[in-house]
Amino acid sequence: MMLRTRIILRTNKFDERVAEAARTFGALPGYAFGIVVDETQGPVDIPAPYQKAAFDAGFIRRNRLSHPPMVGWRCGDYFYYAALKAWDDWDQLWMLEPDVAVHDADPSAPLRYLDEAAADVDFLCSAFRKTTPAWHWHASMEPYVPEVYGCFFPVTRINRRAADHLMKARIALSRRLPAKAMVPNDEAAAASLLKAGGFRCANLGEFGRSFTDKETFSSSGFITPRMLAQRPYDGRFYHAICDGNHLATRLTKAFDKARTDADVRRLHAIALTGDDSASPRLTEITARLRAALKDRREEMPHALDGRLMTLQGRSLTHLFAEEGDYIQNLQRSRRAFYEEGHLRKIERLLPTRRRRFVDVGAHTGNHTLFFLNEAGFETATVFEPMPRTRKSLLLNLSINGLRDRVDLRHCDHALGRAAGRGRAVFNAANWGASSVVPLEDGAAEGLPIVSLDSIAPGDPVDLVKIDLRSVLAVLEGMEALLARDRPSLLLTVWEDERDAVRDRLEPTHEIAYTEQQYPRQTLMLLRPRS
Repeated sequence: MMLRTRIILRTNKFDERVAEAARTFGALPGYAFGIVVDETQGPVDIPAPYQKAAFDAGFIRRNRLSHPPMVGWRCGDYFYYAALKAWDDWDQLWMLEPDVAVHDADPSAPLRYLDEAAADVDFLCSAFRKTTPAWHWHASMEPYVPEVYGCFFPVTRINRRAADHLMKARIALSRRLPAKAMVPNDEAAAASLLKAGGFRCANLGEFGRSFTDKETFSSSGFITPRMLAQRPYDGRFYHAICDGNHLATRLTKAFDKARTDADVRRLHAIALTGDDSASPRLTEITARLRAALKDRREEMPHALDGRLMTLQGRSLTHLFAEEGDYIQNLQRSRRAFYEEGHLRKIERLLPTRRRRFVDVGAHTGNHTLFFLNEAGFETATVFEPMPRTRKSLLLNLSINGLRDRVDLRHCDHALGRAAGRGRAVFNAANWGASSVVPLEDGAAEGLPIVSLDSIAPGDPVDLVKIDLRSVLAVLEGMEALLARDRPSLLLTVWEDERDAVRDRLEPTHEIAYTEQQYPRQTLMLLRPRS
């Protein structure tokens, strides 16, 4: 049987942000739509053609519900109850906050996917989990249920049976609360009361694909419409989308808490993507951030004006790119990571376990920045023996606040099959084509060459990227690491080594992705065999 599904927006006002969300979600085919309003602070006009439901102090009193301060913010489940009373044309209800975006060419597609894949789920949300006393709302719920559960409320779906049970359970809870007790919020009450009632509760990401991530769907993070528009469609939910005065408020709070230069740079980059045409407050906080950056500019190794750009992906990456180098010219012209299309395909093929990334031939940090900022790796170890290239690498790590997550102890070493010395051959037109030529055994001068096994990090490695003229020599110097950690390998292999590399890795790894980058080079992702 096809379930009748309604989408509602929860709000306490009708402004441009709500209007934009209503235009988007109110036009989705196959869904009834309405706006549910918290009118405890006074009536709110909702223009035609949108259907309206509301709750006010009288509604709360008549239904014997608790009425804490900021009730519409704290008790988002009350919006369900208003929808229960107002409309009988739904079997299940999607509730979204106005600062949520569904980033898809067809915003209904993720909803339809979940309606089919999670058809037997009574309550669908994000961050559903059993909580501990460390959670702020845990204590408010603990006396009334066997176990306390929590969730995150910007996007939820509930069926009518569960909503009816939750309202009755919330009324019963309101009767039990002592006069001065803390009223549990929506995240604690809905998750705990439905779980205690035997209803099936699940997270959005439990059904074959991911719909949220911690960088772009949280209570503290924020993303502007311009930033979102620059991202490829991914079918995910984003929160909180903000601009104008709303963005200014969030930036001001975050600036007051900023502890590092990287924090200030990140906030300034976000501010520059906002629309301050009708928001003097956004103009003001942008100027404050710019002034703070100017005060810190003298600490930079060299002037950044005109060569620093901000890439807006899942997080913000600041990239310093020199003129004249082939790879950096591409970064500047495209305002994107070098080979970003390949990297995003590869990221989706990597195992979910992402601890340390090893970057052999790190160049100016393109891959290190991507795998730390975009792909979720915790730490990195990098190697870049060319002094001029390494200077830009270290700058890129610094301006992104990543130095404490990157092992740089042997960054100036070249890698090979064994210890030795080499001569640097720098290519000014294409820094990535620079190379280290091994010197005769016993040479006293030159760049140090070491095997990866001799200096391998102690913690587990999950991905090794090698972009050198001789991949085979590095592989021969990391046999112990390959056996110990069984990492995935991202290799740029020249044609004269292609067969030998495949033969060497065939017993332990399988090719997950391959692309002919240039006539004589092949990009390969190899994953450990099961």
